[in-house]
Amino acid sequence: MPSTPPATSRRRALSLSALAVGSALGGCTSLFEDGPSTAERQVSPDWRPSPGQWPTSNYDYARTGHNPFAEPPRQEPSVAWTHDAGESVDSVVVADDTVFVGTDNEIGALETASGDERWTRSSSGRQTLSWIDGRLYGATTERLRAYTSDGELTWTYRPGRDQYYDVLERGGSVYLLFRDRITRLHANTGEKLGSQSLSGRFPTTNGGLVYCGQYTIEAYDIEGSVDSSWSVTPTDAHETYSYPALAHGLLYRPEFRLADGAATLAIYDAGTGATRDRVPLEHTPRSPAVSGNAAFVFTSIVTAGDIGTEGSLVRLSAGGERRWEYDASASLQPPAVANGTVFVGPFANALVPLLAFDAETGDELWRLDVGGTTELAIAGDTVYASADGTVRAVRS
Repeated sequence: MPSTPPATSRRRALSLSALAVGSALGGCTSLFEDGPSTAERQVSPDWRPSPGQWPTSNYDYARTGHNPFAEPPRQEPSVAWTHDAGESVDSVVVADDTVFVGTDNEIGALETASGDERWTRSSSGRQTLSWIDGRLYGATTERLRAYTSDGELTWTYRPGRDQYYDVLERGGSVYLLFRDRITRLHANTGEKLGSQSLSGRFPTTNGGLVYCGQYTIEAYDIEGSVDSSWSVTPTDAHETYSYPALAHGLLYRPEFRLADGAATLAIYDAGTGATRDRVPLEHTPRSPAVSGNAAFVFTSIVTAGDIGTEGSLVRLSAGGERRWEYDASASLQPPAVANGTVFVGPFANALVPLLAFDAETGDELWRLDVGGTTELAIAGDTVYASADGTVRAVRS
């Protein structure tokens, strides 16, 4: 059962004086305007996941961690099927009645109903998968591969940079967002159209501005060119090392200060960058999940010697008040929400099972031993959980 902490004082910063807020010069770059004629493949900027999908690690490109279509189990479930991947699973996404599983050596496609293997493709390097409007992307530091849902390779691009990156597609362009660079590709061919020295770390968008940055937050308009709409540098050297969530016109950004470990969930106005709130937390927060008027955030110790040993899951109201808290005494993955239920699995430890909580009350609904760091994807009536080289389909 969760523990409800006593009321705590909260620092509120409701003015721009708590930030260094700047409107960057709106200079465009011709690198993003030159190139071939309009691509035949066009993805709407407001493309959203459909029922039966979990297209990326945080569900959608607003990073909400909330699937509004899914109805996973709220009562004690059973394991419908298991798949032995043969090695650690890096990434799991769901679309087109298929579970796509990425490991260091291959991408596999499994039937959602049975777990039967449909196809596999060789791929070297840590794999990050994403599904965008009928296309599967497999990203490693060495290559970006674009596949059809049947596993047919459409094109390959070599980034030439030993960095991880995120993939975003809109219009006829595919954007690769690196820590210090954004590269634009032709959606039909994967041909490079241009590149610009910009911070692309931890991108979040709902189809409008794209929000990036580990230290300073940049709000980019990338329609046709790249303009900075606004930028914010949090005071006191706060930074993030995970994705913010975007919902209801607000950017929920997990922040910490390396010097002394001070941690907050900072809430910004997505239109202007103004601070709405800063909620103090005990440990470093990771990517929050946002559902309705609630935010769910996990905090943990992240120093090398102590990682995996401490942590708690907290539900916050829209106003930043704590509603309930679960002390895991170990690290968890970022939470996922569906069907009024919050799901969390272990991170860097085998001490915690896969857990399901009632989102409103924090009551524990069920638990399932999985054996280690867990990647989650929730679609339809199923929780797909990978841990210790095994993918499980968990249903009622």
